[in-house]
Amino acid sequence: SFQLTASALAVTDETDLADNTAVTSVLVIEPTHDVAVTSINVAPSIVRGESVSVSVQVTNRGTYSETVQVALTEQPNNTSIAIPSAQTIAPGATATFVFTWTTGASTSLGSHLLTATVGTLSVDANTANNTLTTSVTVNDPLPLDLIIDDGDSGYVKTPGWSTISNVAAYSSDYNSAGGGSGSVQATWNFAGLPAGDYQVYATWVSHPKKQATNAPYSVSGSTVLVNQRLAPNGSQLPGWQLLTTTAFGGSGNLVVGLTNLANGIVVADAIRVVKVQSIASVGQSLAATSAPQNTSTVNTATTPLARQEGNKNFGVVDSYFTTLGGRNEVLMLDDSNVRRPSASDKPLDGEWEQLQAAIPNAGLSPKLN
Repeated sequence: SFQLTASALAVTDETDLADNTAVTSVLVIEPTHDVAVTSINVAPSIVRGESVSVSVQVTNRGTYSETVQVALTEQPNNTSIAIPSAQTIAPGATATFVFTWTTGASTSLGSHLLTATVGTLSVDANTANNTLTTSVTVNDPLPLDLIIDDGDSGYVKTPGWSTISNVAAYSSDYNSAGGGSGSVQATWNFAGLPAGDYQVYATWVSHPKKQATNAPYSVSGSTVLVNQRLAPNGSQLPGWQLLTTTAFGGSGNLVVGLTNLANGIVVADAIRVVKVQSIASVGQSLAATSAPQNTSTVNTATTPLARQEGNKNFGVVDSYFTTLGGRNEVLMLDDSNVRRPSASDKPLDGEWEQLQAAIPNAGLSPKLN
């Protein structure tokens, strides 16, 4: 450190000499080369399959302008991420180097270490600050929506449910229980969901007379009463009726329940949860997910038809417009099989006309009176 003193000579008749002198200090340092990695900016948690931006800042702490490059490596997969162009950094200035880390199927799940290293100068006063490391968690991606059917992992039921085979149901079967005290219960437990808002949907096979008009679904502690005498009616996901939208905090399971505390038969079929921001994308793939499974002959539309109590005591649940042998027909689904309608079905007044109106030009055969 050096002290510099400047003094002015007194002039004639000057009375104040105190301000004729000024002093300052100057620190003289030896010229140095020193560059340091000062920060790594990246999201702390990402989803496998994403391409992630990683920003690395380098500061020139020396007295010379330096032209440097930065390398970024990842562990435990031992990946070297493409190096951006070199930059020249003035003394005291900071430069930002931007990398793109592309994850894929070979990227392991869990914690990863990203290490940024600035290229070593020919002379560097402090090489210890040439490297910096941060951690990132790579998570397994979830699909846009999740479905749990009766019988799937995550579906839990008490005794009292009967399993009914029906091709109109999701995966061709459902559970049913008569109305009662609420002791017969079923839950759909969705595990591993990230925090967010979810729309919860249900599907069921309807029955216009015997099923409950107040089937009590529960979602996150709130009860939603559903009329299962009517077919599911959803504007966004056909075949799936929206129960509610719920906020999920990300810990534990999102649980949907159903009991038999109702005024008729309750049906437990599939439950579907969709993240709110995913609804538009899910809507684009309805053809693969909304129609009942294992009904490959169904190619256009479905419409509910009132359950019939004929002399064989079976119940018609739904009717499907299909093509068999080059001609259009309507097939009826009872509780156990798919078949053509017959005169013994004895539809009530107006029902057959309603079906014909719902499916124009279906070429219904045979004609019921």
